Amino acid sequence: MTPRTSGKSKLLVILGAGSSSDCGMPSVCDINERMKGWSRECEPTTGLSGDSGRGIFNVLWKIVEAYYGSNHYNIGANYERILGEMTALASWLTPSPFGNVLRAAVRDGAPVSAFGLPPETEKYSYRHLIIREQGFLLEKLAKYMRECSKSLEMESSPFFAYQNIFLKLREQFDLGIYNLNYDNVARSAWPEAFHGFNSRGIFDPLCVSLRREWDFIYHLHGSVHHCISSPTYKPSLAWKNNLHDSFEDYKPPIPDMAQDFRPIPMTTLIAGSFKLNQILAEPYQTFYAALVRHVQEADAILIAGYGFGDLHVNRVLRNRFEGPVNDRTLPQVIVLAKSNPMKLQTANLQDHDFWAYQLTHTLNTKFRISQKHLDHQPTVVEFIREHKFETALRDRVRIWHGGFTEALQSLDEIAKRLHCQ
Repeated sequence: MTPRTSGKSKLLVILGAGSSSDCGMPSVCDINERMKGWSRECEPTTGLSGDSGRGIFNVLWKIVEAYYGSNHYNIGANYERILGEMTALASWLTPSPFGNVLRAAVRDGAPVSAFGLPPETEKYSYRHLIIREQGFLLEKLAKYMRECSKSLEMESSPFFAYQNIFLKLREQFDLGIYNLNYDNVARSAWPEAFHGFNSRGIFDPLCVSLRREWDFIYHLHGSVHHCISSPTYKPSLAWKNNLHDSFEDYKPPIPDMAQDFRPIPMTTLIAGSFKLNQILAEPYQTFYAALVRHVQEADAILIAGYGFGDLHVNRVLRNRFEGPVNDRTLPQVIVLAKSNPMKLQTANLQDHDFWAYQLTHTLNTKFRISQKHLDHQPTVVEFIREHKFETALRDRVRIWHGGFTEALQSLDEIAKRLHCQ
């Protein structure tokens, strides 16, 4: 048994993008559109020809969009999916004996004409062009998120609500937060939380690995406070408190970073597919190992603003919940979501909605209409208006559809549910 540091229950919090949107941080839709613009801005530096003003990111977006078309699972294009496809494409277009063996299936190794790529001048030219644009986009994203974070209004009502949620939860629980966002909202709300770096900004993996106290915020996918430091041959990430300092956010791929010569760059932010390859670098590998341990230790779990789109996070949760659904040792789970009333998006739609499908499979639960609701299926509008949870069968998982900062008004009830055994 892991020794407790207090008499409080351990509450694990997983924060997704939806948790900071009320505080002025960009949504996924906003980043999607900015990525498209940055891709067009990058084109003159890559030597692309034809289809002026497009960029590889934008061409891939159209291909992915056409591939998925209109589907009732709501699966489509987003910036992370496209960045992942760029990594895959760069690998496919790398010549033998490196790269992906399926290169032979791509029209004899040539890219489709839509990209407007110039004829090969040397074996690795296509790979280099794609990696260069990808690096450009990731640097732009890091700088944009840092600018957004510098403008965080800490006197605003949304931030006050955000901060008070964690203040009140810390009164009742030993709190540990895994922040999947890049922004500084969680850090600003709880500046004294342990984050894995020492006073000189150097990451301390041994301290994270051996630490038994909670009261931490770990940035699993990077942070605006991260900066690449150290010599080129062995770069590492450092922590800078002052966001007005100069930051280096990108270094070209390291040859042994991933299998199959896949181009995984050194970046301050982790974005796109192949995240399991990206988190091989520190501090992400140590944070990910700690996540596995903390999910097992947690007495309760609060998931806020998360779209259940990261397989590596989902799998850690699923491994905890794969036991019998009536196992009394399983933690209580509350999901805080800001659902769209117009879409009637409830977890009862798990067979027809990607978010609901991923949620129910990750947490090994089901949301079905109970006997008392046979004649009427409650809608999101009713859940929000009446400040009620959508509750799974066996009452172990609950969804609050009203939004993250709005949950402050019902935090006593949320905490009460998290304490249930």
